[in-house]
Amino acid sequence: MVVEPLFYLAKNYINGKRASKGEKSEEKDTELQDLQGKTPEKQARPKTPDRDSGVITSEIAIDNNSFLHQTEKEKNYNYKLTTTDIRVIVKSKYGWIAHKNKKGLKDTSEGVIFACPDSTSSLEQELKEYKNKVEREGSDLVFLSILNLNGNHWVTLGVSYDEKSEKFRACYCDSFGEPLPEEVSSALQKTLGIDNSSIRNSKAKQQDDKYNCGIFALENAKKITDMLKAGNLFDEIDDQLKYELSSEQLIEKRKEFAKALKKDEQSRAGTPSPVLGGPANITRKDSGVMATAFSMRYLVIIALVNIKLKKHKI
Repeated sequence: MVVEPLFYLAKNYINGKRASKGEKSEEKDTELQDLQGKTPEKQARPKTPDRDSGVITSEIAIDNNSFLHQTEKEKNYNYKLTTTDIRVIVKSKYGWIAHKNKKGLKDTSEGVIFACPDSTSSLEQELKEYKNKVEREGSDLVFLSILNLNGNHWVTLGVSYDEKSEKFRACYCDSFGEPLPEEVSSALQKTLGIDNSSIRNSKAKQQDDKYNCGIFALENAKKITDMLKAGNLFDEIDDQLKYELSSEQLIEKRKEFAKALKKDEQSRAGTPSPVLGGPANITRKDSGVMATAFSMRYLVIIALVNIKLKKHKI
């Protein structure tokens, strides 16, 4: 019952001190902003995304033409995935990041070096970086690329290093069952020295429409990566790629990817504030500092209240 009077007592006491020093006592409750250590100007400033989220998270949040919006809001299950869609789905669902770190080196996430170029022209450079990574960090890394052929079709390429043979090997899958393009074969041979005996081209025809190549490429990416990591033989990988998805299953797969995107978006939109329980506009590192500052201010207020209580003999 005395909590509220004590709060206003402390508040008036502090305001009185400010007024005695020539400070203007404001009628508005600014204590909340003071406790957070932020001005209205700083509060209006959006949260700076971390290195992993970058523009990708923003694109999910605001782009009405994104996979997430088309799947959840428009129920458009014929939507064709873009490069951005592929990258954000892979990041949210599989934990693979398609960008370079601050040193210009390809990031490895979950033991995978992932690349999603807009065309096959940059594949050779991506493979060179992968080779350098293997030489520096070991042979456990898998290279996985979802490639865009001619700007209208997604395919999957996986590469791993076999310690026994001391050679690289590659697995390629086109959901239409088409053969490995010459430019991809050339890049593999030129950069990694992979000959035809170390390249497996899946002939499984999975797709029978014109808009689900991205979904199949994503599904094939996970299967190929897991099999290469496990050191499976090409025949075993081929068997895993001989699967079919009905129209209903493809829709469910889209919903599954959209759910992963939404979950990732929500987790990056802001966690509960340590003070207010609302969206946090500070980094996790800063939250501890703010919580400490809040605790110190709280103790000061309690001390002032105790002093005032003694003076008033309450």
